[in-house]
Amino acid sequence: MTSFFDDYDMEVLQNRLKERVLPLIEEMLNRSPSMCRCRDCRLDVAAIVLNRCPANYVVSDLEKEISQKVDDQEIIRQIEEAFDIVASNPHHLKQFPEE
Repeated sequence: MTSFFDDYDMEVLQNRLKERVLPLIEEMLNRSPSMCRCRDCRLDVAAIVLNRCPANYVVSDLEKEISQKVDDQEIIRQIEEAFDIVASNPHHLKQFPEE
């Protein structure tokens, strides 16, 4: 017996919000020199923003053009809040002073 995932190309299922959020995070990082740019902090910011905004999954290019559940200003506000959260409690490994 085959599963749902075997029968369908799941690559066509895309989170439209993620496609909008990630470039905005990069743009805002370029304007925020004090924000850590390590992999963990970037992923934490992305996870916070994507969890706070309504998901927007699409399966076709037409849906990508017409589907937008949250505006860029709201995304930017969420990114700013995520920067504050991550900066005050980063999960990246702390570097130890050289001995």
